[in-house]
Amino acid sequence: MIIRNEKKQRGCYLHGINNNSIMKHSQFCQSCSMPLTQELMGTEKDGSPSHEYCKYCYQQGEFTNPGLTMEQMINHMTGMMERKKLPEDILERAIARMPHLKRWRHEQSSQEGH
Repeated sequence: MIIRNEKKQRGCYLHGINNNSIMKHSQFCQSCSMPLTQELMGTEKDGSPSHEYCKYCYQQGEFTNPGLTMEQMINHMTGMMERKKLPEDILERAIARMPHLKRWRHEQSSQEGH
């Protein structure tokens, strides 16, 4: 996800996504929990589509915001979803998925060890 001026640089998180399309997806970005469609897939270093991350989180084989913490991602997602006026249950499910996503599993297990 892009924290800085996402509309100008990369488009808006959840652009074109409505409540029905969110409910129908079973594949989610492994960084932000956004429903992952062909159009929203990020890219690997070789330019091929990433089947794990969206274009807002991952481009050319790298995270767009590599230093982001899971807590920062949740705060950003919450703001974007609230601006899009998505139902609270969708936001709650997206947040509940976060610790289980590939990008955050290591961060979660590191925190549990302390």
